[in-house]
Amino acid sequence: MRTGRPPGAPRPVVLNEIDQKVRDQVVTALREHGGNVSAVARALDKDRKQIQRWIKRFNLDPNSYR
Repeated sequence: MRTGRPPGAPRPVVLNEIDQKVRDQVVTALREHGGNVSAVARALDKDRKQIQRWIKRFNLDPNSYR
């Protein structure tokens, strides 16, 4: 079955309203803190591992914010 995307390409992420809000917060914090995951975790009052899970879930690259 063809999906219209190259093999190995990530699947598009469809987010519900809550997930979109969380993603927006993480992206904003990554921009503000230059991609520093520990600083983002402190700013959002979350564990660093939670931020890393969100980064993976939302297919974000912290290095692109540096």
